[in-house]
Amino acid sequence: MSENCLRCAQCCRAEIPITLLDIHRISEGRHIPCEDTFNTIVANEKNVGTGIMQMKKNSTEACIFLNGNECSIHSFKPTVCQVFRCEQLEKQPDGSGDSIEARKRLFWESSVASEVTRRYIGENGVTFNALAFKKAMDAIIAHIVTRREQKLAYAMNGQGCALGEVFECASCEHHGQVAKETPLTITDIRHLSNGLHLTLNDIFNRFVNEIQSQYSGGLRLKRNRTCVFFNPRTHCQVASFRPVHCRLTPCAKKYKDVQTYQCLFLGAGTLDEQFAHQVSIAATRQYVEICGTAYHAHHFAETEKIIAHRMTNPDLRQQFETSIAPYRVPGV
Repeated sequence: MSENCLRCAQCCRAEIPITLLDIHRISEGRHIPCEDTFNTIVANEKNVGTGIMQMKKNSTEACIFLNGNECSIHSFKPTVCQVFRCEQLEKQPDGSGDSIEARKRLFWESSVASEVTRRYIGENGVTFNALAFKKAMDAIIAHIVTRREQKLAYAMNGQGCALGEVFECASCEHHGQVAKETPLTITDIRHLSNGLHLTLNDIFNRFVNEIQSQYSGGLRLKRNRTCVFFNPRTHCQVASFRPVHCRLTPCAKKYKDVQTYQCLFLGAGTLDEQFAHQVSIAATRQYVEICGTAYHAHHFAETEKIIAHRMTNPDLRQQFETSIAPYRVPGV
């Protein structure tokens, strides 16, 4: 709660989505079994907007943990309450002391827990199943404490609902075979040239497909069944300087609907990374319109200059941030 909170308790009268992780934390905070907490606080219907569970309300249509105008479980309240920002206080200093990293962690935890909770509801409804609850909590905890080699993606769906994905490519039986193509930008090619210590012409001749990208309208990597840089034993051979698309894109096999895929793509990476990538995509399309998929030294150099110039354009940057804002976790 912000030190500037008006304590009007209006936010406590809204629908409050809760995850299995929230239930677990409230159980620990109140020192009572998870089953008792579940049966006490979970409403009979799931939350329409998020597809997860929601908090029961008392006779005054407020959260059952509202005591007067104060939260009786403030130190372990649901994540949605922790990340809530009051409209009445938007123009006032935020006294919560939340850092950007703390906000990112909370949204990430909420995204993971929400996804697992939806799956739990799909199998069990909004009723308590001890074995399923334990398995779900194991999955949530395992994915919240992520390792560097795990791929992370989190975003908003355009209507304010958090989306999240955690997965390890290395453990997938289809590893290296899921993507239909790997789009390349002029910037990606420069990084590959530097990382592999090859000339730009060599990169084009050895690794760039003669057919332009169906996804971006620009360039793409060669591939047979897998990416040209994929090795079944060592996986990505250019991991430290791989194309930006590989770092930002969610799993095409897991998210087949275009809308969710795009939301997760736009929500991944930092704003700087996304802006640079989008600028480079547009410039690469222009390069292909002139040169096709072949290397042309002069036009390649000119395209790099165009990219550098656009990166310093404040109006273009502001336009980009406005367009991508609905899909980004605030502060990320």
